Amino acid sequence: LDRGRLSGEGLRQAQQRLLVEWRGALVAAGFEVSAVGLGGRVPVLAVSFGPPEQVRSADFTVRNGLSVHKSALLREYASLDPRLCDLVRLVKFWARQRGLYGQP
Repeated sequence: LDRGRLSGEGLRQAQQRLLVEWRGALVAAGFEVSAVGLGGRVPVLAVSFGPPEQVRSADFTVRNGLSVHKSALLREYASLDPRLCDLVRLVKFWARQRGLYGQP
């Protein structure tokens, strides 16, 4: 996407269109699409994959640079103290249980 040509609602519509297209391709390839959040602040596609005993998940977004920076920051913190990964998982679990995190 050329951000110079797309801004505001035009960019958002392009993000949504791409995620809908990706959803079809991922489902056809055997991935489980657990959520499609097109109406949120940042449109997102949540995908699960792997064997049942080791299911992994990933969120797909289009042109969401902030999430890349957040991930890099968490990775850097985790390199300083590996316990951070467990702490983040615990906080996410706690927040999900209370409806404060993730897709409704």
